[in-house]
Amino acid sequence: MWTNIGRIIQSDKKPCLYLLERQMPFRKWDALIFLYCIHVILMYSHAGAQSHAIIDNNFLKVEGIPNISINAIAQDQDGYIWIGTSKGLYKYDGYQYVGYKNIFNDSTSISDNGVRSLFVDSKGVLWVGTTSLNRYNRSCDCFTIFSDVRAVRSFAEDADHNLWVGTNSGGLLMYDKKTERFTRFLNNTSDSISLVNDQINTLLFDRDGLLWIGTGDPFTESDIHAHGLLSFDPASRNVRQYVSSNSNQNGLKDNRVTALLEDTHGQLLIGSSQSGLHYYDVEDDVIVQIEANPDQPEQLHAPIGNSKLTPTPFVQILYEDNDGGFWVGTFSEGLNYFDPSGTRYNYHANDTSATSTFTNSFVWAFLEDQQGHIWVGNRAEGLYRYNP
Repeated sequence: MWTNIGRIIQSDKKPCLYLLERQMPFRKWDALIFLYCIHVILMYSHAGAQSHAIIDNNFLKVEGIPNISINAIAQDQDGYIWIGTSKGLYKYDGYQYVGYKNIFNDSTSISDNGVRSLFVDSKGVLWVGTTSLNRYNRSCDCFTIFSDVRAVRSFAEDADHNLWVGTNSGGLLMYDKKTERFTRFLNNTSDSISLVNDQINTLLFDRDGLLWIGTGDPFTESDIHAHGLLSFDPASRNVRQYVSSNSNQNGLKDNRVTALLEDTHGQLLIGSSQSGLHYYDVEDDVIVQIEANPDQPEQLHAPIGNSKLTPTPFVQILYEDNDGGFWVGTFSEGLNYFDPSGTRYNYHANDTSATSTFTNSFVWAFLEDQQGHIWVGNRAEGLYRYNP
């Protein structure tokens, strides 16, 4: 994605062919844009490409959706972009939005307008987390509501295509799609590890089939209920806990785990509320904090806060894109992007050197779509898309 023009032409991501790749009506303006893109490609191809492109802060505001909190973004198998907001769910087809809101006494409408999480499973089914669990049905353009599953915050899918759901104070659940039944895990309050009263922020299945669980309310200064980071083996039901400890130099520095990523090399990265990034050392079975090195800003790290109150803003987004670049998004200090060539870029509000910038730096949702475009949801100021 952040490559020279020659590699863009040869890759699967053809930004200038995006209009043709969408299975939608081809309009007159699209044709003009397409011809312009061809002109630009030929011009750059003739001029020759450098080793790596310069990135401008070229995030453009996506018009047509209200300036409201964007809590989640997903893309289904048909290419539609789904946007979960504080005031309803929206579907974007490349031209216009269709809104879905709760309708009084209509059991097929979405259960609540406050959409907190979205997930498209391996079968292409869209799951929506609100005050309840919702499943979108394309055949009727409506929803099935699972009212017993409350305050949904996160999703994951295992190798057997079972859906796992993390909630706020509702525990961890698995939905067996064959039997259409839910099973609760780690829900015995008499056990030392019970997630009944925890907020489950993020779920991740690693390549070995372990489920990693990040807990804790990121906005609570000292969440005494948080169980930190858990690894759970669904087969044996063995669970291992990683929490902060003053007696251990290594280890998790913050029990409020807000983001998880397993990169292409199998390295587990962990984002926290007030302690930036960590990684899991498999050999020593410990969590190690990744501290920012001012002398080596190109090394992976979370954006550094400018406020004494939040010197390390909490990490909401961890993502490795199709080109091997890493994105680290935070609640108050925008985005860090680490180019595979070893260059770091920061996107944040009020960047006077940029051609376009965020209205504020409260990054909350993120998506790389099927064409390689980057979408960013802002907590209070709407939706942005990176314009290559």
